[in-house]
Amino acid sequence: MPEPIQGGCACGAIRYLALGDIEFSLNCHCRKCQRATGVGHSSVFALPVSSITITGDIKEFRQGSDNGAATFSGFCGACGSPMTSRTERFPDRLYFLAATL
Repeated sequence: MPEPIQGGCACGAIRYLALGDIEFSLNCHCRKCQRATGVGHSSVFALPVSSITITGDIKEFRQGSDNGAATFSGFCGACGSPMTSRTERFPDRLYFLAATL
């Protein structure tokens, strides 16, 4: 069985635990990720939603993507840490920023 994957925001108000494998990881260079991190890319990994338990309240804002599907960027409302991303195109997958580990 794989090791649990766990992490959270900078202040600890939000924590997550995943009991499954990372589906894949990548460095995204889209403008949305550049704005979220303040650098040229965002390092993220994908997890199946069914494997994740989240404590705390992730705030989200909605944006359109280049292909027209809505994307949602998640962050901590207390400390502002960027945490997650998801898209209407793949509702069973949640992307976490590597910095949350």
